[in-house]
Amino acid sequence: EIRECHGNTETYQCASQEGRCDGHWRAPSDYCFRVNKSTMLAPKGPPGEASAEADDDQDADADAPHVGRVRGGGRPDALQFMPEPTFVPDAGFRTNHPKCPFCGAPARPSILMFKDT
Repeated sequence: EIRECHGNTETYQCASQEGRCDGHWRAPSDYCFRVNKSTMLAPKGPPGEASAEADDDQDADADAPHVGRVRGGGRPDALQFMPEPTFVPDAGFRTNHPKCPFCGAPARPSILMFKDT
């Protein structure tokens, strides 16, 4: 059973302004953004590096956010009832700004955001 209200950060969709692609795809489970903590922006360039799970004595907030790691704990069963992906869209996640693997336009998490229709 899957219960979602506004989507999730584990699946992505095309964010093209000229009409979105129909497909949705999974983000690689080890993908994480590189974020400038002083500006809270994700600069252009390579993505961040997924870190190992935090030790008990290490501050968990210092770890880079990535798919399946949410505040308050990990999600060991992320997307457990979803079918396996039919392809691996790693090419779209080679930079800090993901791209649609179908058309090359910017990609975004499949989450209902403000002013979405």
